[in-house]
Amino acid sequence: MPSILKFVLMSSSFFASIAVSAEPLGAIPRVQEGDPRLVIELLSDLWVAPDQNKESPIRTYDARMNLPYLKTEKWMASVDLKASAYSVGEPDLVVGKDAIRIGSDLRSQSVGLGLGRRGSDGSWLNIFANYNSASDEPFKSSRDSWAGGSAVYGFATEGTEQWLLGADYSRNRGWLNDHVVPILGRQFQVAPDFVVAVGFPFFYAALDIAKYLSIHLTATPVGVHGEFIHDIDDKLSIRIRGGLATRSYLHTARIHEDDRLFVNSNYVATAFRRVLSERTSFGFELGYSFRRKLYEGQQVFRPEGVTRQIANDFTGGFVMEFKL
Repeated sequence: MPSILKFVLMSSSFFASIAVSAEPLGAIPRVQEGDPRLVIELLSDLWVAPDQNKESPIRTYDARMNLPYLKTEKWMASVDLKASAYSVGEPDLVVGKDAIRIGSDLRSQSVGLGLGRRGSDGSWLNIFANYNSASDEPFKSSRDSWAGGSAVYGFATEGTEQWLLGADYSRNRGWLNDHVVPILGRQFQVAPDFVVAVGFPFFYAALDIAKYLSIHLTATPVGVHGEFIHDIDDKLSIRIRGGLATRSYLHTARIHEDDRLFVNSNYVATAFRRVLSERTSFGFELGYSFRRKLYEGQQVFRPEGVTRQIANDFTGGFVMEFKL
């Protein structure tokens, strides 16, 4: 797969709202290839200080199902289903300039369709469409749901460089909500295993040595994510990651249409994953989450009114992946 195509599928992280465990807010849905996959993740505070600002641990649940249904020499397509929940650990939260009371379980759900085409000259086209809801009561109200989409074109390669051009629409990307945002970037193949992509509004760098080592760094207007993966052997790998993650919700009780509910958290974590069989893998993770806050506003990192600070805590969890 061309490196710039991998870049778009893996790390163009500034669009529609998604669950965040390993990715920043807003990754473009991937046009999946290979076997259908189901991934289930659970991450929870270990609650080492239960008397500090939380009546129960913060917990996140994420599930993703990718269903490729078309693959030819030039064309590929897949259906992507996603669901996540963020339990804030405290009932009857009050946030924002209007002192809004929100539910304690924030959820996001989406269904998407991706279609991709590759050209013989290294060019490619990816088109995505999705229907989403992110709220304390998803799909209950049309104001908490939206249709989004994006189209990205990679021009024919010029030696070790390539331009990309596109556009994206979302009501919940964390900034410039409800606007079409242009995409313009340039990729540089610095070395056979090392690629850097810079553009509006993103930065991405990746070092991939097959079956041995991967290092990825992504920076966007809503967060930063870094990840180191080492394959210890054919069945066991270690992952070290860290960054600043953002979640965004169009909660039901908001008074102003442009207001969003944001959760920011800094994190570091180490995870091990083991292949159990040809179609199943299991992993566990230990980490630390800090400088966490929940607030209302029209733009990420710009709180308006009451902001709730969430106590730092160690975290633990697991992930299971099934090839269907």
